[in-house]
Order: sequence, then C-alpha cells, then structure tokens
Amino acid sequence: MDFVASFPHFVRSVALLAPVGLLRDLPESYRRLQQAAREQQVEAELKEMLASILGVEQCHIPAAEEPQSDHTEKPAAVDGDAIQRWQFLHHKGHAASFISSLLHGPIQHQHEMWQEASRVLREKRRSQEGKDMLVVICGSEDGVVSSAHLQEDLDAIVGRGQYVFEEVPGGHGFLLDKAASEEVVGILRREWNL
Repeated sequence: MDFVASFPHFVRSVALLAPVGLLRDLPESYRRLQQAAREQQVEAELKEMLASILGVEQCHIPAAEEPQSDHTEKPAAVDGDAIQRWQFLHHKGHAASFISSLLHGPIQHQHEMWQEASRVLREKRRSQEGKDMLVVICGSEDGVVSSAHLQEDLDAIVGRGQYVFEEVPGGHGFLLDKAASEEVVGILRREWNL
C-alpha cells in the first residue's frame, strides 16, 4: 500500500495477497526472532532461531525436499515450506533477508499508510464508475495473517463494501499451490473483468 500512496498515478487497481501491513500480532516464534534481532544477538543465534521456525536441521535437508531441477512435468503443488528450508540452507542471504524483513519491513502498524492508499483508491474508484479497486485474498489456514483481524481493519480503514475480500485454501504461502493460484487468477479475472 506504500506504493499506492506514494505513486498514485501508476495505480489503477490493487490486489493484495496475504498482506501483512496491518498485522496485529506476529506468530510467537517470529516475534521472538524479531526481538532477538532488535537486541542484536549474534548472527549464529538468529540463524538458529530461524532454522527452528523453518523446521530445518542445519546440517542436512532430505533429498525429497530439494527443489526439483527437472521441469518436464508441472507439479500440482509446490511445498512452500521445503522451498524456505532449501533457501535457508543454500542461499547465504536468505536468513539475513528474512530477519531484515522482520526488523524493517512494513509488516505491522501501517494504518496511516493504508489510510492514505485507501483515499487514493476511493478517488480512482469514483473516476472509474465504481469498479472494485482493491481485492484482498488470503489463505484460509494462514498462520501469519488473520483473516478476521484483517477484515475488521479493512472495514475501519477502507470502508465496508469498498473492497473485495476472498479466501482460498491454504496457508501463508497459498500461491505456491497450483489450485489456489488458479483460484486467485479466477478471482482477479472476475473482479477486474479480464
């Protein structure tokens, strides 16, 4: 929503997928990692905490969880947790990037920015004959973004009936599932008349 508020002339409509800017609470494990990073704990300790969140044994990842390099078949779904674990083990910057997002990313308390973005979208909506400008899609089993809390906050900030809210099957990484991603595309096609 920061982009919408800062560059309104580039925006015609917005789709938010599992948005975190209005999070009331981080999952407890994320909150502990965030606090440890704020207290500038040793990098190795932070990586160990992240490994625990991701369910990674630092020394070994089962071969079944390694991303496949054979692209001859399209999988029905991709295991997002396995991808996170693989990135953690094979990309040096992954842990630092994840921790930096917890420390500096716009994941909580962005109400003022969302209000400004909502003002921009309301103005655009008036000029486009009532077309829905904001579509929000969440996973029905998301352990990070609470659909109920998000809808309450959207009602207060954007206005009830001024946005489209949909849930699709899955958790926070629902887009990695082929069926869920196809459902997301279907929702956007319907709402944006594509």
